[in-house]
Amino acid sequence: MGGFKIRIWHVAFFVTALIVFAIARAPASLIVPSRADGLAYARTEGTIWNGRFIDARINGVDAGDIAYTVSLFNLVRGLLDVDFDMEGGALRGESLTLKADWRGDRRLIAPTLALEGAQVTDGLTLVGATRIEGLDLYFSDGRCVTAVGRLSSDVLARSGALLGWQGPQLTGEASCRDAAAQLTLIGSSAEGDTVQSILELAPSGEGLWRAFVSTQKPTLRAMLEQQGFRTFEGGPNVALSKDFRWLPMPS
Repeated sequence: MGGFKIRIWHVAFFVTALIVFAIARAPASLIVPSRADGLAYARTEGTIWNGRFIDARINGVDAGDIAYTVSLFNLVRGLLDVDFDMEGGALRGESLTLKADWRGDRRLIAPTLALEGAQVTDGLTLVGATRIEGLDLYFSDGRCVTAVGRLSSDVLARSGALLGWQGPQLTGEASCRDAAAQLTLIGSSAEGDTVQSILELAPSGEGLWRAFVSTQKPTLRAMLEQQGFRTFEGGPNVALSKDFRWLPMPS
């Protein structure tokens, strides 16, 4: 009888070890499937703990290759802790950290992020760069608790030839607004045109980008309307908005 128990224990140990080994060697695609409205990629390398998303795109933006490591120690404690780098694409960043726990808390830390160019619409891609420094977003109890970071963009200032209009330099910062984190860029040209770009990041992983341009130039308004901007009746403003996902996993 004792020998029978030992054999059953051996089998149970073997099955458990096999399951752990299979999970450890499993590709990231099993947990984070490629999706066009979030994180899309051509293929994965490595495992769910340490690997790469190859030819990745985040909401249609070229993110190159995303290398990541997942902390097994923190995962056992109920905390998803992912360190990752993005290189080789239009969107780049080093030493980024994403944390999430079983209560629904979320935290994103990005010492530096840079986006080369800006695809405003399918037919309008601008040059220049948008940069974020010292970004730290923390969500708890379904709300934005803290949001810090500095933003700058020379995209409009460097895209005069494409737009037929010399836009302003944009600067801004991150803040909490209601339940969402808000990343704002704003600037005014020497001719009095005002531009505002607002990125709202909800703790659920949903996002909303809105752009507002205030101008008295009929040619500029007409060009923006052709690109999908909506005119506000009785005023100088035109606006454009897009929904997206900024977290690959739902809340």
